Amino acid sequence: MDVAYFFQILGTTGSLIMCASSIPQIIKTYRTKSADSLSGSYLAILIMGMLLILSYALYRKDIVYSPAAETAGRNKE
Repeated sequence: MDVAYFFQILGTTGSLIMCASSIPQIIKTYRTKSADSLSGSYLAILIMGMLLILSYALYRKDIVYSPAAETAGRNKE
């Protein structure tokens, strides 16, 4: 398997996981009739998807947007 193809699969899988990550939160909110807290499953799935997308972006050498990095850049001027 080609390395580029492997990372493309990682990025696509991460995107799909992130899309589906809200499902546990929706189910929890529906069952408890309250949106006071976040589902642990939601957070775990979301982080897993984000890590897959991040690995794809780093492989492609894409610039990953970070508000903290942008703010730090402004403070140096």
